[in-house]
Amino acid sequence: MTGIFAFPFGMPVGARVDRSLNFVPGMTANMLPVYVPAHPLTTFDTLVGSVSTALRQCLPHQRGRFERSSQRA
Repeated sequence: MTGIFAFPFGMPVGARVDRSLNFVPGMTANMLPVYVPAHPLTTFDTLVGSVSTALRQCLPHQRGRFERSSQRA
């Protein structure tokens, strides 16, 4: 155990940050690692807010490579 209260999960994203690209044929997809802070005493409402914040913070990075974004400092 590391003592860090966070759980990671992978979020599939379209990797298309410009709406005009939604109509271009071809597959573009990526996985974003999302780290959500959670303590054993965290309430459900707080957890939902933490997930929402974590997703908003990671979505601008959806065009980056998964290998680089999954490495934490």
